Amino acid sequence: DFYDMDLNSTPWLNYKGDYTNFILTSSFDKKYSARHTNKTGFTVTNMRYDMQLQLVPIDAQPLETVSKGKGETNLLSAYTSSAIKLNDRLDATIGLNGQFFTLNNSWTIEPRAALKWQMSSKNSLAIAYGLHSRTERTDVYFVQQNGKQVNKDLGFTKSHHASISFNHKLSDDMNVRIEPYFQYLYDVPVMADSSYSILNRDQIYIQEALVSKGKGMNYGVDLTFEKYMTRGLYYMVTASLFNSRYAGGDGVWHNTRFNRNFIVNGLIGKEWMLGRNKQNVLSVNLKLTVQGGDRYSPVDEQASMAHPDKETQYDETRAFSKQFSPIFIANYSVSYRMNMKNTAHEFAIKGVNATGYKEYYGHEYNLQTGVIEPRRGKTSLINASYKLNF
Repeated sequence: DFYDMDLNSTPWLNYKGDYTNFILTSSFDKKYSARHTNKTGFTVTNMRYDMQLQLVPIDAQPLETVSKGKGETNLLSAYTSSAIKLNDRLDATIGLNGQFFTLNNSWTIEPRAALKWQMSSKNSLAIAYGLHSRTERTDVYFVQQNGKQVNKDLGFTKSHHASISFNHKLSDDMNVRIEPYFQYLYDVPVMADSSYSILNRDQIYIQEALVSKGKGMNYGVDLTFEKYMTRGLYYMVTASLFNSRYAGGDGVWHNTRFNRNFIVNGLIGKEWMLGRNKQNVLSVNLKLTVQGGDRYSPVDEQASMAHPDKETQYDETRAFSKQFSPIFIANYSVSYRMNMKNTAHEFAIKGVNATGYKEYYGHEYNLQTGVIEPRRGKTSLINASYKLNF
């Protein structure tokens, strides 16, 4: 599809992206004894693609091909996992996962293990470790520069992930859980001598030549307090305190785009049984979220104003060092279900982002004011629905 700046201009972007995945999966479960069960399986993902991206480097110049590819490739994965009951209070899980990417013949072997100790009827402690790998979105591998594909040989992005989980049962319907974790990423695609990393990707397309030399680090603690539904009432509070960092091709550690540092969620719901025979259900639910603000890189105003199209240029040496104020978001739903003999009628109203939070989409030059300023957009929805169940 062609996108024009206006009716009299030449196209500035030509994008085509058709992606289809066919997935075949199979597994075999076997119980070897009362203490040992195993699950072994495989997945074959056939990825078919027909893509082309052309961009104008500067307004009114000819289109240049950024990425182009047509064909198919396969991601093959196989795994085996055994659950072993060591004694009445100690359970272990050990496994191995393997992947092979036929596009560039990359492969990886990933060991995983977990141990759970049921300390008492109310307390349990679990530790886990796993090596995890992923491929990138298909378009990354077909970026072109001077007619040559520069990213086709990128390997898997890998991550060591370790966690501890302590669970305490306060009562029959209340539970609290504490989960510290640490994640170390390596072989991350980055741009040489730059702070750019694929870990921060939020664009529809990329045009950078990448090398698998980046790193990343995430660590923090998740806290959960939950009350299961009793007498029609439930609620839950979750809090996550974390730090998310990465090192690009420049070897310097920066905040990631997603390093909000904290997220707190509160969820509460209540149901009432109504009607002559208490067969109808009125349900009200509310979710409140407070989280750290969006991260952004400082604007290089001099370079931005000097750009022919006034395209915003950022100070990448201080990538994502700035942060907006914390965010407050509210979502709600109200529903009424009428249960008849053979049918059920349900009326519902749902509100998303009732507080009107405006998401940050980057900085841009304002033609009217001549100032580079943040660009924000609000997505608030109120949805009314009716459902008939037979």
